[in-house]
Amino acid sequence: VVKMSPVIVQAVSRVIGEMKRAGRGGEASVRTDHDLSIRTVIVGTLAVALAVFLYFRFAVLAGTPNPTKIAAVSLVLTLGIAFLFAAVSAWAIAMISITPISGMTLTTLIVTAVALSALGLRGESGMLQVLLIGGVVCTALSMAGSLVAQYKIGYWLGATPRQIEISNIVGAIAGGGTGAAIGAAIG
Repeated sequence: VVKMSPVIVQAVSRVIGEMKRAGRGGEASVRTDHDLSIRTVIVGTLAVALAVFLYFRFAVLAGTPNPTKIAAVSLVLTLGIAFLFAAVSAWAIAMISITPISGMTLTTLIVTAVALSALGLRGESGMLQVLLIGGVVCTALSMAGSLVAQYKIGYWLGATPRQIEISNIVGAIAGGGTGAAIGAAIG
């Protein structure tokens, strides 16, 4: 993450610049004619963050003390770690064609276990919460690395980043729905 900090700062600066430009109604300076708009990305991120928060708060932490506070901290940990480690994962795929997902996931589990334990979360709900955060981060890392490879292949085949991004969103929703249906049938 430290080695990637210049790339992360540059990416965040570019996103903030695009958000400001979009807020003023200006034209995007980056190839957004081929990407999803920054507004779409922000709305999608907020929708996913809300869904994750609600799941943490009302499904996992409902019977624990301070569930709203712990769910909020869990969400910040999830989004923050996923953001930082996804950049590392994407870089690793682009540069060396492998990504240390298992190591980053273990780091996530350790960091979240320590943080949530310090907030008083213990027992089965604590273990479940830590594992859920680890699962979300692990999935984000896998998808970030995969997306880089898809961009490269899409470039060779003539696909736009927008087509690739939409297909990934549809695939994630379909996969999540199928997984939920199977889980409901089994459980």
